[in-house]
Amino acid sequence: MTGMGGFPVPGFSKYPPTQDDLQMVRKFMQRFARTDLWISDGLYSNTSRLLAINLSATPGLEFSGGALKVKIKASAGVLIGADGLYVDTAVVPSLTSFNDHSARHENGGADEISIAGLSGLAGDAQTPTAHASSHNAGGADAMAIDAVAGTGSLRTLGTASTAACAGNDARLSDARTPTSHASSHNAGGGDALAIDAVAGTGSLRTLGTASTAACAGNDSRLSDARTPTAHATSHQNGGSDEISVAGLSGLLADGQTPLTHTHAVGDIASLTAGVLLGRTNASGGVGQEITPGAGLAMSGQTLQAKDAMTVLLATADQDVVNAQNQDSTYFTFSVTAAKRYLVEVEMAISGDNTTGDFEWRFAVAAGTMNGGGTTQSLNATLGVQNIAITAAAAANTADLACGVSANLEAPQAVRALFAFVPSNTTTFKLQFGNNSAAAGRTSRIMQGSIVRYKQMN
Repeated sequence: MTGMGGFPVPGFSKYPPTQDDLQMVRKFMQRFARTDLWISDGLYSNTSRLLAINLSATPGLEFSGGALKVKIKASAGVLIGADGLYVDTAVVPSLTSFNDHSARHENGGADEISIAGLSGLAGDAQTPTAHASSHNAGGADAMAIDAVAGTGSLRTLGTASTAACAGNDARLSDARTPTSHASSHNAGGGDALAIDAVAGTGSLRTLGTASTAACAGNDSRLSDARTPTAHATSHQNGGSDEISVAGLSGLLADGQTPLTHTHAVGDIASLTAGVLLGRTNASGGVGQEITPGAGLAMSGQTLQAKDAMTVLLATADQDVVNAQNQDSTYFTFSVTAAKRYLVEVEMAISGDNTTGDFEWRFAVAAGTMNGGGTTQSLNATLGVQNIAITAAAAANTADLACGVSANLEAPQAVRALFAFVPSNTTTFKLQFGNNSAAAGRTSRIMQGSIVRYKQMN
């Protein structure tokens, strides 16, 4: 930059300005008839009037208001004071401060150096900053995952040969059969069991005669003859090895008072045939024979009235579906050839169809029978009917039809009285079913119905 008259305007080469810079300004001022300037630590006139000085972004000289103004490049280190220009040593230190200035480049120093831009290795070991994520999968410095067994690496959790087992894996605690390892428990094994421990402690045992050894299976002491020591009391009543006479044969040397006991009737050989055995009073007393009265008779072990009838009872309902003349489950009994029999019937019957109604009859399983009787029941219109029952050298009587109300739970009464003589020793039975059989039609003899019979001669 040039000033008036083409003289170059001085500029300062560094801050703060040097003595050379200030001398140049002085020569510049003398060029323009200002010979009263002198230089010390600033620019002065001989009249001690400080030249006007401005700090500016653009250095140079200018005349303004009849005064010469020196424009010095603005700097934090150049200040204007009452004595002229001066350098702020708090901002621009003296050269001596640079002789030993490592602290300026250290952490927090005035001219701190960042190692981020430096190459080479630091002289001292460094504590790394947090960088774990850089070693994870996908990180900038990712580590290997699930490497072969002999190589350290990150491991996933699973069942693969290169994966790690989870801490709660069921395989770590499930029951399993141990592999063969018996030899490890033998003498000298890796998990050897004790041998010949004291008597109260379980252990492996050698074979021998020592107090802690086991006896061999063929040891002669196990089978040699010897006289037992006295031990009779152990076999007596309450002894440790009590003997029960129940397992002994022969007669005891001393007579015994029998305990309270009972005998089956068959054990008493002196009873008279056809009599009963009783006591002289209800709570005890002496046993005695009881002769049945004239109206009673013994049959085997059964006492019954001579004219009594045997009762057959239907203990449950019995149904016949779409069939006729089926054997009753409950009303059958044995008969003897040529004997006379009297039969009474009291039945509760029902059916679920008025067309099918109900039918019944008497029959013998073998041979024939001769006899007759009568029955009273309801007819198809539910009116009263009395029907004769006959068998003339026949295996069965005629079918006897009865009316029903088409309701299996509505009973109808049937009564009958019949006497007969069978030709064979066989089974006498009552049969029943549908009067008109068809699919789905049910006839029933109800629970509680009875048949009474007796042999008459």
